[in-house]
Amino acid sequence: MKKALAATQKDFESASYRTPEYLAWHRLFKREFTKFLAGKGATNIQIGKPNHFDMSGFFTLCNQPWYFRIEDIRWSKDSMLIRTARDYKDFTGGRNQSILLQSEESFTDDFNGACLLDILTDMENERRIRLIGKTSPLSPAESEELATLQEKAGRIRAVLQQ
Repeated sequence: MKKALAATQKDFESASYRTPEYLAWHRLFKREFTKFLAGKGATNIQIGKPNHFDMSGFFTLCNQPWYFRIEDIRWSKDSMLIRTARDYKDFTGGRNQSILLQSEESFTDDFNGACLLDILTDMENERRIRLIGKTSPLSPAESEELATLQEKAGRIRAVLQQ
């Protein structure tokens, strides 16, 4: 990601068409981000074709679809939006989170933090289910939901350790 992040910080010529430098940046960022995601265990990585100085796409990590978007890099080159999605057509998705595009270290930390925030949300839901079951046994549906949450949290924790 080092080269792609450095290229993101460069000044881009403003034009009403896709410039050669934007197209080169898109190829580089797509290649390096795909490699980064694959290293985290992501699958079904789909990054859109070059548009107009931006980039977006989807990937699946721990059986959870994620959406990402980099706004117009001529003016907004500091961060990438990332959020969970229901599927690969969900552009509104879950909670918006930002990943800094300034260094490889901050990018990796923010990416892992986005996944961790998802874990914490699941853990909060898990805790609520346990509180419900405190006075009575869990119903089959509650038991299934709890098992799903625990499995998802375990998968995401494993990814963060990579």
